[in-house]
Amino acid sequence: MTNKFLAISLLTLLCLSFAATGCNEGTQQQAEVENLRAELETIKTERDKVTVERDKLQEQLDAIAGARDKLQSQVEELTTSNDNLKTEVDSLKVSRDEIKGQVEQLKTSQNELVKAKDEAVAESKNYQNQIDQLTKKLDDEVKSSAELKDRLKQIQ
Repeated sequence: MTNKFLAISLLTLLCLSFAATGCNEGTQQQAEVENLRAELETIKTERDKVTVERDKLQEQLDAIAGARDKLQSQVEELTTSNDNLKTEVDSLKVSRDEIKGQVEQLKTSQNELVKAKDEAVAESKNYQNQIDQLTKKLDDEVKSSAELKDRLKQIQ
């Protein structure tokens, strides 16, 4: 658009300069030509400013595009990392479930062992009672035997 404006301004300036040379009003035309030249300089200055601003905006756009590409790369890396972590979590869940099963088996085994221990303790108490009874009977028999020996000696 700036180029169109510049072209129109130049054509206007050219037309005015032809008109100025064809008329006899030299001083007025000379002043008008000077005004047009000043306006042309102003337009060129504005065009240069716009060009510089456009270049700055293009640099900013390129920087933003670079940042976007970096962010896209980071998103892809994070997505891959997330997928890897999900796989690892699933693997850990399987391991956890296996360990839970082992723990349940160990608890069952422990309960069975405790039950067997309690039965063995009860049985050992029963045997101890029997041993105590037999020991008492043995002691009684030993006493009886000793008494019988003493009587036998007395009888002899």
